[in-house]
Amino acid sequence: MHIRLVTLKRGLLVFWAVWFSLVCLTNVLDGCKRLELLPTTWQYVSGNFQLILSVVSVYRIPEWLAALLFTGATCVEGVCAALFWLAAVRFQGVHSPHLALAVTAFALSIALWAAFAVSVEMFIAFEKVSEGTFHTLFSANLLSLLAICLLPDT
Repeated sequence: MHIRLVTLKRGLLVFWAVWFSLVCLTNVLDGCKRLELLPTTWQYVSGNFQLILSVVSVYRIPEWLAALLFTGATCVEGVCAALFWLAAVRFQGVHSPHLALAVTAFALSIALWAAFAVSVEMFIAFEKVSEGTFHTLFSANLLSLLAICLLPDT
């Protein structure tokens, strides 16, 4: 059995599309639970809103601003998911005009992880959030992008 590298590259794009879709979904459900649109017994949530709230509350930042940060991050994750899905469906190789979709998806996701890592430093939230998680995601996104752009398609 011979799998072409272009298929593997498309698989990477699908992986990131699925991953960002799930992250976005669990954050949306977290927000819905916080707004009491879901029962208190609902389990499938990210818990990220409470995490953000606990990090920023140390500096007496109001809850509405934490909600705005959470909503903004969730929207960016949703856009990343959409871009990765589009890139996965349209990707035909590094010489395809649709390569720009993949590069844009990775650029946005890498920027998101960088922003999260900087936020951990800014809020000195080392006890609440593992900065290493964001470094790992940053690195995995960058490695995936390099694999897609630098490996041959055949």
